[in-house]
Amino acid sequence: MAAVIQDPDPRVRAWYSPYADRVEVFVQGSTGHDRRLSHVATLGWTEAPEPGTRVEPTFAMRREDAQVLMDGLWDCGLRPVQGAGSAGAMDAVKYHLEDMRRLVFGKKEDV
Repeated sequence: MAAVIQDPDPRVRAWYSPYADRVEVFVQGSTGHDRRLSHVATLGWTEAPEPGTRVEPTFAMRREDAQVLMDGLWDCGLRPVQGAGSAGAMDAVKYHLEDMRRLVFGKKEDV
């Protein structure tokens, strides 16, 4: 699916293409002193240097853009493998409330 370049501010978008069964990512922004609208055309492979050599990251983005990318991936149905997101936090609150009820109401349960 092609994307339409609209905004000079940096943007990272992700969407699911059901026909290709893949997540597609589009990166655009303004570059140079004249802030021309640009987009990342491709990422490519290059021969690796010797082991232990420091290399630059493949790409970097602002936290705000990373959040937009994460939201787009979430909309594509992708979830963290660890399961420690908001569902994990709610489980922690649930167990804490159960402990507090036992303390307040004097119910003793085997743990």
